[in-house]
Amino acid sequence: MQKILFHTFTFLLSKLSLSSIHSIGKIFGRLYFSLSKKNLNLLKENLINSGIFPDSDIDFAVQQTIEELGKGILETFFIWGLNQKAALKLIHKVYGKNAIEKAEKSGKGIIFLAPHLGCFEINSIFY
Repeated sequence: MQKILFHTFTFLLSKLSLSSIHSIGKIFGRLYFSLSKKNLNLLKENLINSGIFPDSDIDFAVQQTIEELGKGILETFFIWGLNQKAALKLIHKVYGKNAIEKAEKSGKGIIFLAPHLGCFEINSIFY
C-alpha cells in the first residue's frame, strides 16, 4: 500500500510545473518547520554557528533556508515521477561539461560527487 501511495504521490507531482512545485515546496518547508520547533531551533543554531550571516540577517537566512529545503524535497519527488526525457527538458545550463567529456575520453572512469543542494538527482539522468 505504501508503494502505491508513493508512486501516486510522485506521479501527481510530476504533472505540475516546476514553478508550482517551488511554490508548494515553500509552503511545505514553512509548515514542516512550524510543526518541528526542535529542527527549527537546530537550523537557526547551525546558521548562527556558521558565522556566514550577521546577527541582523539570521531570521531572513532561516526563512530562506526553510523555503529552499521545502522546494528541494518536493523537487526530488517531482523528478522521481518524471520520465527521463521530461526530466532532461528541465536542464537549461550545464557547467563543466567539457571536463566530463575530457574525463570520459581518458577511459579511466568518472566519479561524480554532488552536494545535496539543488536538484542533484537530475545529475545521473543527465549523464
